[in-house]
Amino acid sequence: MNNQIPQITQYYSPYEQSENDTMDEWYERYKLDPAGIIDLDGRVFYRIISKAIYTTAKGTQLLCHVDRRVWDHARDHTLIDENGKRFKCSTIVHMCFRREIPEWYYEAPEYVFDSDGIEIGEYLTGEVI
Repeated sequence: MNNQIPQITQYYSPYEQSENDTMDEWYERYKLDPAGIIDLDGRVFYRIISKAIYTTAKGTQLLCHVDRRVWDHARDHTLIDENGKRFKCSTIVHMCFRREIPEWYYEAPEYVFDSDGIEIGEYLTGEVI
């Protein structure tokens, strides 16, 4: 049996300005970003706020914080990136806080995609045309 300890092997945010930044700061920068929500070919895309590659004994997953509105038109738990590639969300990460629950937790939850999601773009939509 493989007893590998689950770990995040890569982490990225287009909103990171310092290695000490928090998700609170990234979310605030996202809200102010004029390119945070874009229209491509009549579909609304939301910029991914953060991406993490998470490795476990069962394989590799991609964790992404993205605006909850991406799900407004999603079908079958599937999102589409700006390159037209489709990604099936396997679950949503639930967190516990030892402080007041932050706004981003409600507005930009963390979604989990199986290993095929590692090549995900910078933006996601749930809209199918």
